Amino acid sequence: MLMRKAGLWFEVLDSHVDEEANQAANSELTPAELVVELAQAKAQAVAAQVSDALVIAADSMVLFDGSLYGNPLDPEVARVRLSRMHSKF
Repeated sequence: MLMRKAGLWFEVLDSHVDEEANQAANSELTPAELVVELAQAKAQAVAAQVSDALVIAADSMVLFDGSLYGNPLDPEVARVRLSRMHSKF
């Protein structure tokens, strides 16, 4: 939305990065380092798909109660996670 408000045209492309495999291969990284690694992997994968383009990539994860969570696979997983987190507050 911010980019649209700035009058910039953009296209969203799926990187097809396997986040779980990447996380398993980089288990020695801290959560902050892992998020950077995933964002870089996504940027590189998309850059390989396009030419003459600026690629912006990002990633986010939630560290809660000692566990690191990526995007929930479906609404039920999201509901269970949010319920677990809500019960702590």
